Amino acid sequence: MQFRIPSIKKERARNLAIAGLVAAAAIGLFALTSKSDKSLDISGSQGGNAVAIQITSEGFIPATVKVLPGSQVTWTNSDNKAHKVASNPHPIHSEVKGLESPDLDPGASYTYKFDQKGSFGYHDHLNLTRLGTVIVE
Repeated sequence: MQFRIPSIKKERARNLAIAGLVAAAAIGLFALTSKSDKSLDISGSQGGNAVAIQITSEGFIPATVKVLPGSQVTWTNSDNKAHKVASNPHPIHSEVKGLESPDLDPGASYTYKFDQKGSFGYHDHLNLTRLGTVIVE
């Protein structure tokens, strides 16, 4: 036995399906654009500050920080693998003299004090896809 759906019901079902797809796409787009940009801005604070950055399997969190001159930035390895914070560019690490941690085992930390104004890129020397920026203003 076959059931026939009148053409009005077919059109309504098709319109509902399209509306559902549009709604799902809109929700997905909202979710992508409303996620945190993984940045932290403390440049409006007084004096130097201490900033903590976590190293995870996803990368540096937050990936971008804004700080004042004299601020100390501490990277802590929250992953289960070793990581190494190093100044750009790879492999010579010359953008920020001295910004090169030893290999950081899980749970280990490294701190660097930023005295000069500017935008300074860094990366994980052991996984070059992990990138970050410290903006000193």
